[in-house]
Amino acid sequence: MTMKDVLDQFKRSPYGWNELDIAAVVARLLVKQEIRLQYGGEDLTSNNPAVADYLTKRNEVEKLVIRKRVGVSPERINTVRSIAQQVFHQASFSSDEDDLMAKLQVQLAAQQSQAERLGERYKDGSGPYYPGKAIVEESKDFFAELLRIREPDQFFAEIELKRSDLEHYVRELDLVRGFF
Repeated sequence: MTMKDVLDQFKRSPYGWNELDIAAVVARLLVKQEIRLQYGGEDLTSNNPAVADYLTKRNEVEKLVIRKRVGVSPERINTVRSIAQQVFHQASFSSDEDDLMAKLQVQLAAQQSQAERLGERYKDGSGPYYPGKAIVEESKDFFAELLRIREPDQFFAEIELKRSDLEHYVRELDLVRGFF
């Protein structure tokens, strides 16, 4: 459902709301994490400064997609948070699902980037003699697969399911990086 659909529905009788009131309700639902907003295929968070424009400008409301959020259980959030703390050796992971997912994606992107940089080392003439090339290639694909997941519930389920693989690739990349 687009923002335009919501505006059309609630501006009509019997509601008769004005556009700014409807936009305010949608913004409140976004902040309460009861809905998800997508613009151009990208998920928006409540701290994105462009959200206000997307909610209120006539040429933007047709492109703004609203979806009901699938809630993530507190147990799953705590489990994934614990996994993240153990794997990445940081205590700063939030219990807020959007913040936790964003921080995990930053960590995973950093690992993927590190794997790509390490992969460059194997391209020169002596590259085939260095250890860990297979791990570097596998880890790039592994991190890319996790980063493609956009829904928090699916993302966290995948982190739980692939916990041992995540620990393995992070540990092995550290060993390969230590070699160079």
